Amino acid sequence: MTTRTRPVTKRPSRSGRDSHDRKSLVINLAFGLVIFIGVIALIGAAASTYAGQHFAEVAKVNGQSIDQDTFTAASQVDSFRLNQAEAQVRDQLQLGRITQSEADSRVAAYEQGRQSLSTSTLERLIDDALQGQLAASKGISVDDKQIDQRLVDEGTTLEQRHVGVITVDPEVSTGATGPTDAQKAAAQAKAADILAKVKAGQSFEDAAKAGSSDGYAANGGDVGWIGKSSTSLDPALTTAVFGLAQPGLTDVIAGADGAFRIGRVVEIAPQTVDASWVDKIKDAGVPMGAYRDAVRADLIRDALTAKVIADNTTVPTIQRKVNEIFVSSANYTGPGDQVKVRHILYTPGDADPGGASPLPSDDAAWAAAQAKAQATYDKLKALEGQPDQLLAEFESIAKSESKDTTSGAAGGELDWFTQSSLDPGFGDAIFKPGLKKGDLIGPVKSQYGWHVILFEDRRQPPEGRMSGLQVLANAPGADFAKLAKENSDSADAATGGDLGWVARYQLDAAREKAIFDATVGKVSDALKTDTGYYLFLVNQEATRLPDGAQLETLKGSAFTNWYAAEKAKATITPDLSTTTQ
Repeated sequence: MTTRTRPVTKRPSRSGRDSHDRKSLVINLAFGLVIFIGVIALIGAAASTYAGQHFAEVAKVNGQSIDQDTFTAASQVDSFRLNQAEAQVRDQLQLGRITQSEADSRVAAYEQGRQSLSTSTLERLIDDALQGQLAASKGISVDDKQIDQRLVDEGTTLEQRHVGVITVDPEVSTGATGPTDAQKAAAQAKAADILAKVKAGQSFEDAAKAGSSDGYAANGGDVGWIGKSSTSLDPALTTAVFGLAQPGLTDVIAGADGAFRIGRVVEIAPQTVDASWVDKIKDAGVPMGAYRDAVRADLIRDALTAKVIADNTTVPTIQRKVNEIFVSSANYTGPGDQVKVRHILYTPGDADPGGASPLPSDDAAWAAAQAKAQATYDKLKALEGQPDQLLAEFESIAKSESKDTTSGAAGGELDWFTQSSLDPGFGDAIFKPGLKKGDLIGPVKSQYGWHVILFEDRRQPPEGRMSGLQVLANAPGADFAKLAKENSDSADAATGGDLGWVARYQLDAAREKAIFDATVGKVSDALKTDTGYYLFLVNQEATRLPDGAQLETLKGSAFTNWYAAEKAKATITPDLSTTTQ
């Protein structure tokens, strides 16, 4: 019998087994650590993305941050408001209260608003933040009851009235600046007579077409639908038509402009309240908190506006009495001097100079136009040495014969031109050295036809003009008002550049600074702006209340100019690149 020896299996030593276990543990721990780090990284990336989408700063106003969530919610508010405004326009069109062209114009404006929503919303949030800070410094606050009431107001469509008007303007004698008392009385009597005839049965539309002097006359006096706050009519007339208890006629109303008017109410659309307004906001997915914030900002802006206007119109402030000289650069194309002339244009074949290309230069119509121009030149030449008669005859012929009907209606008067902006033939003729006021030039050929020209003046470029005027204004014994009458391009030149009394926030910041930096009794430094150059003479300083036209100007400008100055001082850092929709 053969026996087989069982092989002996060698067991690993305890020390070897422990080494293996430790190695496995290390591997498992390392793997777990990698997974943990990966998870943490993913969480960090998600958190970073979330923070970037929600908490990223899009702007800061004097240290007050505006984050992405606030911007996104505000964009929803502004988009909702645009949509609602457009819906109201469409409702008004359907009801026949506005025309299709009016509706199209407004809808186009709302669409443009949508295109710039990111910019306008961020700018609104910046203004809301800054105005909130400014309001707080003035003790202005808004409570929840005010916000609730404003939400009711937003859902309210105010009363509208379909209105007609007949206007009778007093006659004004030639050369007079206004009507006499007798002329005013005659206009009032005429209006009263028209009113009596309409009450007696004459058609209001026919009466308006026959006797009214305003722009509504051709349409039978129809103004259309207006609200109580409308500014399209004289304020006294608006008050009168909304004072009628039912459709009908007003009395003859004396307007602030001196005219006499009769108003008619054709139909009344009463005020309505949309009780579901807040639900519409919520149903549109607009965050109600963000909407209330926007309403709060609206109320703060209104209160701040009222406060600033009151501070600058009801309390005496330091003011300065000022004259100005303004040298316009708006139409200056450069380079070099500018020349001003009058002209009478004869075109070949009496063609419209703004139409198609003129006839060929060898066409007989050119010779005919030249002959007409020569005859006019010869006729006017005989009046040389009689400047008043020459000017009067030139203006008369320009009005009746010039094919440049635009300038012809103004007696042939053209604007100031630089030579480079003109047809070479015309430009060479009027920029010839040595010409003086009243010189007759012509006939001159241009691409448009043949011209007879009356030279009026030549002047330096705007900057050079202002430099020369500054020297003259500062000379001993200078007559600033006379310089303004003869040289200023502003509408007040006829009164010697008299601005009257000027208060803070009445004018834009640049002009205000120049005026209030100047020494009383002295001429200011020249001020350069985008539209031209200003020079001011400060005649007097006093502490006084605004009045008359100055008061009305301040009511319209005080807040805008005050806020622009405050905004310029603020530290604002917008960053549109971080905004998302």
